[in-house]
Amino acid sequence: RLFGWKRRILGKNHLKIKFLVFRQCLKRELQGLLFDRLTGLVNRHECERVLRRRLAETQRTGQPLSLVLLDLDHFKQVNDGFGHDFGDRALQHVAQCLGKTCRAMDLAVHYGGEEFLILLPNTTSADAVVIAERLRVTLERTPLMLTPEAIAHHDRLGPNQPSKSHLKRAGDALYLTASLGVASETGQTAGTLDDLAKQLLDRVDKAAYQAKHAGRNCVRAASGA
Repeated sequence: RLFGWKRRILGKNHLKIKFLVFRQCLKRELQGLLFDRLTGLVNRHECERVLRRRLAETQRTGQPLSLVLLDLDHFKQVNDGFGHDFGDRALQHVAQCLGKTCRAMDLAVHYGGEEFLILLPNTTSADAVVIAERLRVTLERTPLMLTPEAIAHHDRLGPNQPSKSHLKRAGDALYLTASLGVASETGQTAGTLDDLAKQLLDRVDKAAYQAKHAGRNCVRAASGA
């Protein structure tokens, strides 16, 4: 009887452990669906779902919704000059700067490559420009420390490698910059949520493109933002 009692207890504990393992696996799978593994930010797929929901709220309430698109400057030179592993560290660095700057109600997204998107609910275009400028300055002033591997990679390339011409380096610290675009929606535009999302994303992309062509490391708002 004692042996049977112990076996039942062990059986219950085994089931409990299996359930906990399953729950942890499910949690990791869900995180993979919603979040970018490298930066820990929301991924592009989840962002597009949230964007449509936010646009529906804007249509219903008339409260403005703004987007900021951050495009890291000279990111290819970071990868080429210091190695792709350090390029990943640079993207994580940007995500940390976003975490310092964004408000609790904002949604920061790793949109792909060197691009990051921030959804700013209840935020006018003018206020979004202020937030984008604050982010630009935070990134520009926050040092990204070079790893020994990155320094060794850089030194192996020799004095004529191109990363020296555009990237700001001070000792073992690198200072990144970004070009940022801003676009807004006030709920007055007609169309389906999918169409509105595409139009807003196109506008913020064009604004970031304008910032690139204005000399980089600056903020530009879409016309009629």
